Amino acid sequence: MIILRIIALPFLPIYWFVVWLRNLLYDKRIMRSSEFDIPLISIGNLSVGGTGKTPHTEYIAKLLAEPYHPAILSRGYGRRDDGFRIIQEDDSYTSTGDEPLQMKRKLGDKVVSAVNGNRVKGVILTLYEHEEVDVVLLDDAFQHRAITPGYSILLTTWKRPFWKDFPLPLGDLREFRFGAKRADMVVVTKCPDGLTADQREATKERIRRLTNAPVFFSSYAYGSLRTVADHTPVDVPLEKLKNVVLVTGIANAENLKAYIASKTQLVEHLEYRDHYRFKARDIQRVRKIFDNFAKGKIALITTEKDAIRLRETPEFETLPDACYFIPIEVKFGDDKTGFDKEVIDYVGKHQGNHLLS
Repeated sequence: MIILRIIALPFLPIYWFVVWLRNLLYDKRIMRSSEFDIPLISIGNLSVGGTGKTPHTEYIAKLLAEPYHPAILSRGYGRRDDGFRIIQEDDSYTSTGDEPLQMKRKLGDKVVSAVNGNRVKGVILTLYEHEEVDVVLLDDAFQHRAITPGYSILLTTWKRPFWKDFPLPLGDLREFRFGAKRADMVVVTKCPDGLTADQREATKERIRRLTNAPVFFSSYAYGSLRTVADHTPVDVPLEKLKNVVLVTGIANAENLKAYIASKTQLVEHLEYRDHYRFKARDIQRVRKIFDNFAKGKIALITTEKDAIRLRETPEFETLPDACYFIPIEVKFGDDKTGFDKEVIDYVGKHQGNHLLS
């Protein structure tokens, strides 16, 4: 990764100029951005992955499922094509993308889930096929300027906040940090437990230099183990597992790795790139690790998103039954009431008639 950044350095001025010019053209309305008179909520970030978009999108969808009829529209990164598709729970991730399929299986019929590489067409087709939808969540759309959301939620992690980062290739930002001015809300994610009032205020003060949007703080709550094979809850708590091999293909696994290491013996972490399509040789690699331990003395643990892809991997069924994932949910603590009210108030004030303007 460092080598690639060094190689890209000569092109840095070109990339930065293109990003700046593109945003300027949209800001000046020289480039067209479509608007809808239905509530559109964008959940995104300034950096490249790893800020918690999927669990926050799930949280908002659950929040709005009563009394509204929300839909989630994603691009569907890593699928075979970029056309429009309404997701069904029995779909393959190769047709939908892993994160959209995860959200569909988690939320069920309470939420319409769709994918389309073209967000504008995706909204139109979603509303055409599901007239009951009255609010659309745009997953990972902060940089997608071709559509104008009514409300933009910007996510940034506690450990690597956008105001301490730099644009690619020097850092992980997709655009300059002052792009935060487009946000209607900022959520600092993956926060450690026990944040002090001084820590929170110092963070808010730093964010205020770039945007006046309200700031909220969230963290992860890890759930009970479930089987990768069929998502069945497991009675055995994580602490009772004797040895664990962690398998991840996500942008940042550090929080999960630390959590598992604090509960049990982490034997090995097999780490792959985000959205990695596991292969038969990867299953064989895990099986060799299992073979070094007595039966029942080791378990595989992965993420909910990785479980989607692992389950469809050739030779997965040759692994022992002890293959689990840990579901995660977002918690806002003392910020829950304020966050929920912001979102619900926006949706309640902007109900419309599904017309493109």
